[in-house]
Amino acid sequence: MNRNYIALAYGEINNVIVSQFLNYFLHLREKNIIFDLNFLLSGKDFFEYVKGNFPYRDLLNEYGHKNWHCTFAPFLNLQFSRNVTKLIFKSRIVKDRDFIHVAHCRGLAAAQFFTPIKQTGKNVRMIVDIRGDKPSETAFLLRQAGYKEDEIAKRIKAVCAVEKHVIKNSDHIFCISHKMKENLLARNSVRADRITVIPCCAESKFKYESRIRKEFRKNYKLEDKKVLIYSGGLSAWHNSEQVFKIMGKLSIINSEIFPVILTPDLERGQQLSEKFLLPGKFILKSVKNKDVPQYLMGSDYAIILRKKDKLNKVASPTKIAEYIMAGLPVIISEDIGDYSDFILSNKIGAVVDTDKKYESITSEINQFIKEYTIDKEKISNLGIENFSKEKYIDQMAQIYMMI
Repeated sequence: MNRNYIALAYGEINNVIVSQFLNYFLHLREKNIIFDLNFLLSGKDFFEYVKGNFPYRDLLNEYGHKNWHCTFAPFLNLQFSRNVTKLIFKSRIVKDRDFIHVAHCRGLAAAQFFTPIKQTGKNVRMIVDIRGDKPSETAFLLRQAGYKEDEIAKRIKAVCAVEKHVIKNSDHIFCISHKMKENLLARNSVRADRITVIPCCAESKFKYESRIRKEFRKNYKLEDKKVLIYSGGLSAWHNSEQVFKIMGKLSIINSEIFPVILTPDLERGQQLSEKFLLPGKFILKSVKNKDVPQYLMGSDYAIILRKKDKLNKVASPTKIAEYIMAGLPVIISEDIGDYSDFILSNKIGAVVDTDKKYESITSEINQFIKEYTIDKEKISNLGIENFSKEKYIDQMAQIYMMI
C-alpha cells in the first residue's frame, strides 16, 4: 500500500521546532518521504498566525506551501481540542483508505491528540517522538513554582498515565538518549526494539572550517584570546547563574580567557553580565541560527553546566552536538544525558562536578584550559560521525517505510 506521512507538533513554532522538527523533514524530502506538517497552536499563537504574524513562514513555504497547516488546539479545553483534531485528521484518513497513514507526533501532547485517530483504523501508524522526560520536567517546573509535594505527585501521576497511554497505542518510539530509553522501559510495558534513540543533532553547517575561524577572530580582534563560549537559553534548568559566575571568575584569574554568550534571553543575559562579567571584556548577543556556526568556530572552548536533576540526566541538548561539530572541547557537568560520558571517554573536554564550590570548579577548568591540546579537526569529525542529522535520516526513513 502507498503511504501518507503526517507530522504533528503542539505549541509555539520556535527555534527548537525548526531545528528538531522541520529540518528533519526537509532532509527526508530528499529521500522522497514528504510529510504533511501540522502545527497544533493554542489561542494566542493561532490568532497571530491568522493575522499573518507567523515566524518561519518563508521557511515553511520553502518546504512546500501545500504541505503545512496550522490547527486551532487550545489546551485549556483538551476534549474540544481532541475532537477538532480528530475531525480534521479522521476526515482525511477515511477519505484515503487505500493508504497507510504514518503519523510522527512530536512530544506527548501531540501524541495524546492523535491517539484517538490512531485507534480508529488499521491503516494508521503512530510514532511518538519523546524529546524530554515529561515526568521529570513537570516535577522540576512545579517545584520552581512553589507547588507542594502532594500536588506535584498528583501531576506526575497524570503525566505518567498519558505517557503509558500513548506508548501503548504507538507503533514505534523515538527518544533522545539511551538513559531516557532506560527510563521509558522501566516505566512502561514496551519492548526495547520498539524504541530508537535519535539524539538532538546538528546541521552540517556546523562542521569546523579554519577559514571561518580566522575571519571571526580577526573581525572581533580575538587572535590572542582563548574564547570560552556559551550558546543557548537561560531558563531555570540551564544553571545560567553558575555559568556566568564561572566565566567571569575565569576571565579574572586568566586574562587570556574571553567569554562569549549567545542567547535569545538578552534581558536575563544583561542582568547576569552586569553581575558577574568584567565590563567590556565579553560579547553578549542574540543571533540568528544561521550565524551561530561562525561564533562557535571562532571560539576555543565551550561550556554547558546543568543542575543535577532527573530531567538533565536524560537530556540531549542540541548545543552540545553543535559545539562538538564546530571542533570545540566541551566543559560539561556530570550526568547530562549520554553526552558527559561521550566527552569523557573520547577525551574532548572536561567533566566537572557542579556540587563543588565554584572556586574549585573554576580552578579545575582553568587548569584544563592551560593544559589541553586542541585538535579541532578531530573533534569536529567525531561530531559528524555521531551527532549529525544526516547520520540518522536513513534510520528514520527505514522506520517510516516499514512500520
